[in-house]
Amino acid sequence: MRHGLSDLEMEAEKVKFLMRPKSYCALLLGGLSLLLLATFFYLYSQRGLLNQYRRGEYLRVTDSDIKVLETKKAIESFKIKGLEEELAYSYAALVVKQATVFELDPLDVVSVIWQESRFNPQAISPTGDYGLMGINWYYVGRHRVKEREDLFNAEKNIRIGVEMLNYWRELSRKNARGDFIPIFFGHYNQGVFVQNENYGKAIMNIRQKLAVYQILIPNHSLAMENNNRAIKP
Repeated sequence: MRHGLSDLEMEAEKVKFLMRPKSYCALLLGGLSLLLLATFFYLYSQRGLLNQYRRGEYLRVTDSDIKVLETKKAIESFKIKGLEEELAYSYAALVVKQATVFELDPLDVVSVIWQESRFNPQAISPTGDYGLMGINWYYVGRHRVKEREDLFNAEKNIRIGVEMLNYWRELSRKNARGDFIPIFFGHYNQGVFVQNENYGKAIMNIRQKLAVYQILIPNHSLAMENNNRAIKP
């Protein structure tokens, strides 16, 4: 019976021992590399979609009912206290209805509403801006409705606001040399002469967050939310 190992066998065992952790490290590093590569690809794809939106090319064309549900989910992403599901759906339906008329992205409208009023239909600013989309009574409102209180009506307010967004968008598209998207938001807030770009940047920041949120909610999930509004693939 052998009670020990020969020198050659001991060297072999030593080599096996030294190689074992290296193999584990190689597998671990390989797994981490694949994970980092997948993460990088995911972030890069999102960046591409947001850049497309900045160039005015990002537009999800979907069935009207699904677009309403997408918009509703975007509104609910703000987690507005006291905003019930039915009211969120009602706002989404109004936004999509008016945005469709002027071929505007509904989430542009949602971003403006959040910036202007935080979805408070009774909002009044110190400068005389009323309702959801902050319609200024002196420059716009008095030419569209009879009384200031009419601007508290969600449907009227969103209709006027979307009309103004479209007006400034078309004006900016004709006159702007570069990226006109932040510019027309600035005009919506400040009129003909845009004093600073802070408002446009604020809207774009909101809009980009909604774009990412929209990417994370596939259409089939929205279709499953309500069988009556589901679309077939």
